[in-house]
Amino acid sequence: MSDGQVRRYMELRDGGAGEEEIAEQLDVPPEVAAALVHADDAQALAGRIAAGDEPMYPPPDPADRVADLRSGSAWVPIGVLVLVLLGVIVYALAR
Repeated sequence: MSDGQVRRYMELRDGGAGEEEIAEQLDVPPEVAAALVHADDAQALAGRIAAGDEPMYPPPDPADRVADLRSGSAWVPIGVLVLVLLGVIVYALAR
């Protein structure tokens, strides 16, 4: 796009024009106008995230939250590993 088209696009967006009107005014296919609007919205969202006005990852719904329902502690896998190693040693000595 030329500089003039970019300036005109910014005027149209600031004026609240829709994708169809932007496509007509800039004489571009509707897909190009839709991509421009989508990119502009994504850039605005990135700016709000960087400024801290919007969370990067919105919190999940209560139904989608993950709960840690594991039992035991970090010592359980270590204890199992020690028991298995002792079993292998005893088995090797008994042979």
